Amino acid sequence: MADVRVRVGDWEHQCCGEGRELGDRVEWTVHRFGGELHETHHHLVEGIEPLVGRIVAVDGLFGDAGEVPLLRLPAGTSSEHWMTDRDRPLRSADGSPLPEVTEDFVVTVRTD
Repeated sequence: MADVRVRVGDWEHQCCGEGRELGDRVEWTVHRFGGELHETHHHLVEGIEPLVGRIVAVDGLFGDAGEVPLLRLPAGTSSEHWMTDRDRPLRSADGSPLPEVTEDFVVTVRTD
């Protein structure tokens, strides 16, 4: 078992990314770019590898504010999943207001 940090966001998540909650089991495919793992489901790059486990942390990336712990990963804004997710406001884990809007996240997955 290991905790693996994965970048989730950009056009791939905006297009068709599903919302996820802390504790959700995921079966993602990832690729390494710039020294980081990135979630992918379009398989447009080489070096894709599977990642299976449970989400133990979600952090939003907020420019100058850095990483802010969140309660969940929202669905991508252009995805079919967004319509069911849009009425659920994104909140920080401690209930404090978010510094801005973001579509970039780091999700920590505890592998099986």
